[in-house]
Amino acid sequence: MGIAIRSRIRPSDINTDGPFAPIFGFERANYSAITLVRLAQLNGSWRNFKIAEADRLAETPFVFNGLTSGRSPLIVRQEDGMYVFTDEFIEKCAASAPRKRATAVPPVTVRSGP
Repeated sequence: MGIAIRSRIRPSDINTDGPFAPIFGFERANYSAITLVRLAQLNGSWRNFKIAEADRLAETPFVFNGLTSGRSPLIVRQEDGMYVFTDEFIEKCAASAPRKRATAVPPVTVRSGP
């Protein structure tokens, strides 16, 4: 389980405009993941966060919905009460909802006259 301090994936690389693909096991966990990615996008990084920060973004009190439990939790609570994103969480979110990149449009040659 890698702590995502130096992830090559930036929060802005993930599209939070729509639902994530169902990769976290159930729909509620997907909504929790979207909220946490939005938090990272607002912070501009995958820095550690407090539950109160996630509460402010959620429509109801924030619940991790399984993201902090199991053999390999995707979000880890530290002794100081701060939560940390894991590399696995970030990679799953990026695979589920990648932000579409602008594609280069080739130049158009306009000819005038016959």
